[in-house]
Amino acid sequence: MRGPSIHPRIFELLHETAEAEGIPFSIEVSRGHTNTDADAVHLSRAGVATGLVSIPLRYMHTPVEMVDLGDVDAVVRLLRRLRRPARAGRVLRALSGRSA
Repeated sequence: MRGPSIHPRIFELLHETAEAEGIPFSIEVSRGHTNTDADAVHLSRAGVATGLVSIPLRYMHTPVEMVDLGDVDAVVRLLRRLRRPARAGRVLRALSGRSA
């Protein structure tokens, strides 16, 4: 049986960053499999610390797939905040087990 694909420290950093930046979010519970590419990345080689950010949508995999542009903007803001040098250093320290 496989464990969850989402690394707990990556999840915490995503969650903390969204809260700190006032970016709205919701959490979807997934038991083990996420049915995304994150599953394969998590299991590759010795394992890769993996996080997952999804955008709510309708009519997936159809010609009329729809998203709210506000949700897209929120995800872009979140990922940009994670790329900031101070935040990126925090990510590396968290994954190495050192305190942030």
